[in-house]
Amino acid sequence: MNDLRLALLAVGVLVLVVVYLYSQWEAKRKGIRDQELGRRRMPTLGAYEEGLEAPAGSTEPPQEVKISPQEPEASPTSQPPGGSQESRGPEEEFLEDLDGLATLVEETKEDHPEKIPERTEVMSTKEAKKSRFALPKKWFKTKSQSESQSPPPPPETLGPELIIVLTVVARGKSMFRGTDIVQVLEGKGLRHGEMNIYHAYSPGGRAVFSVANIMEPGSFDLEQMDHFSSPGLTLFLRLPGPAGGFAAFDAMLETAELLAEKLNGEVRDERRNVLTTQAIEQIRERILAFNRTRRSMGV
Repeated sequence: MNDLRLALLAVGVLVLVVVYLYSQWEAKRKGIRDQELGRRRMPTLGAYEEGLEAPAGSTEPPQEVKISPQEPEASPTSQPPGGSQESRGPEEEFLEDLDGLATLVEETKEDHPEKIPERTEVMSTKEAKKSRFALPKKWFKTKSQSESQSPPPPPETLGPELIIVLTVVARGKSMFRGTDIVQVLEGKGLRHGEMNIYHAYSPGGRAVFSVANIMEPGSFDLEQMDHFSSPGLTLFLRLPGPAGGFAAFDAMLETAELLAEKLNGEVRDERRNVLTTQAIEQIRERILAFNRTRRSMGV
């Protein structure tokens, strides 16, 4: 009986020892597994600082730490003001770069203020040279400094300009006499005026078109017209002017035809070619294109 009790007691003690050892071994294995899992979930600081990928076993993003408004964030790497520049983050450096760029732009504007281009009147004289007639140089001069300081010009003088030229030449080797020229021009209503040439004036007193001597300097000396002669005359108008482009051209063409009829001459274009119906239509097309250009520019 005693032997049986001793045997049962020994078996019970053995079972308890086995259970205790098993529980200790299980707890130790669970602790090792938790530590391994913790290392997998927390990537190294160097991996994020150097832009490397987290370990392959990591499936959860790093958790954000919420900071209470009452508690300032504790930064182990923060330094007092005046510390080294290595402690500044990329955002601070970027903001400083922007401030420096803005300062540079302001200094550049002060050193190099924007210049407004000034309009310069450009008039072609190549065709005038080809036709060998003289036009008053004042019509083709750019604005001088004194003229640029004068009051603003009328609206029609702004924007592009167009010069239309006709010539009336004597037939053969004949010449136009000065007295005949004066009689025809003044009979047509033209008056001797600025630059010593004749002008057809608008009711407002502005020149619509002008008539000059085909020979340089292009002027007429009224005191010497009894002894004056010329192989031809030059008629020219400048657009825009006080009259419409077509009206001004028609008036100038009518005067040129009258001069050719009264003085026994021929009406020619700016290249000294005979003025045909086709050439007249081409001039009208130039005026039409010029008007469209000015309208498109809003002038």
